[in-house]
Amino acid sequence: MSAVSAAEHACNASSPCVIPGKDGGRYYLAFPKDWNGSTQLKPFVFFHGHGGSGAAKLRNKGLVRSLTSRNYLYIAPDGGRFNFRNRPMLGWAARHEKNPRAGRSDIRFVENVLADVARRFPVDLQQTIVSGFSSGGSMA
Repeated sequence: MSAVSAAEHACNASSPCVIPGKDGGRYYLAFPKDWNGSTQLKPFVFFHGHGGSGAAKLRNKGLVRSLTSRNYLYIAPDGGRFNFRNRPMLGWAARHEKNPRAGRSDIRFVENVLADVARRFPVDLQQTIVSGFSSGGSMA
């Protein structure tokens, strides 16, 4: 499988990439439409808001298209799962904690995501941009 076809099937909404372990979780990718599989990409990490998900952020076609058309690799991680008002959801702690509410360090998780992406694809981690919506903005 070529790098391009591998990228087309990697970490998408129906098949997320998974980081195993205590500081693990899922993340999703969107690649530039005409990417050749070898040109270095710039990572753009977008953190969803409280109760959102990385997969849902892939459905924001305008945002995804605007970033991937500028040679960004769009990375949409899932926040940790925890209960809020007796309802399970995903969200971000946005800080180091002794007892993280989702049982993981979100900071280490994002570091793990970027390391995993860099192992899989040619990216320039020095050009990483982070952004987010609501509590995802606090995480950024």
